[in-house]
Amino acid sequence: MTTTQLTPAQHAILAHAVEHTSGKIDWFPDNIKGGARKKVLDGLFNRALITTDGTDWFVAAEGYDALGLPRPGLNKKVTGQFEANLDQIIANPEGASAATSDPELEAAVTAAEATWVKPRTRENSTPRGRNHRPDLHRHRLAGAHGARHLRRSLQENAGPEHRLG
Repeated sequence: MTTTQLTPAQHAILAHAVEHTSGKIDWFPDNIKGGARKKVLDGLFNRALITTDGTDWFVAAEGYDALGLPRPGLNKKVTGQFEANLDQIIANPEGASAATSDPELEAAVTAAEATWVKPRTRENSTPRGRNHRPDLHRHRLAGAHGARHLRRSLQENAGPEHRLG
């Protein structure tokens, strides 16, 4: 997180607004007059440190952050039932408590998991044999020489104990 660097004048304006007028900017140091006020306000606005309602300027949330002060209204924490349940789930990552577990849901999940396809292993794979000829029509040489010629040459190279078809 980067901290926003403020000029002494910007810091004084924001701090005075926060401390004395609940965030409304209505005071400037004596040495900032006329066009300089506009430049200071433009600089704060371009950095999103202040905002306007059309007529008045107010310190934005980022202005409070730049001063290192808590944003107004953030101290009030209101949580609903959903947030409370979510906090409970996050606090207990290993599973729901006994009061929140649902036996019907648990049975449905167990039944669904039983129908899942098991990962393919050597034990549950189909053995390769005579019924599993290689797809010679997609071989890189099949187009030029024909699958029949390719099958014959592969069978000769495989030897008498292997039959390719």
